[in-house]
Amino acid sequence: MLLGKACAQHEQAISCQRDTENWPEITKKYEEICAPSLEEFCFITDNTYKRDEVLRMESQVLNFLDFQLSTPTTKKFLRRFVQEAQTCYKAPRIELEFLANYLA
Repeated sequence: MLLGKACAQHEQAISCQRDTENWPEITKKYEEICAPSLEEFCFITDNTYKRDEVLRMESQVLNFLDFQLSTPTTKKFLRRFVQEAQTCYKAPRIELEFLANYLA
């Protein structure tokens, strides 16, 4: 049972790699501040891939990674914490943000 699951994951990884090996721009959507549009992805590949193929490949990669792209940073955690703490804390939000940035 466990071996079968490992083989299935390996086959999925190979399939995913085969689908994306000619398309290294997949990371740009995650790394860029202003991510390229879907049409730009198709253009980058010289229209090798159609819109639905790009969406399918992206879905395969995200599912394979179980949507775990990165770990939260201290700044992200504190930003979220400040949002939640604001409901209980009476000080202005800017004070909480300054304190959080100082602690980070």
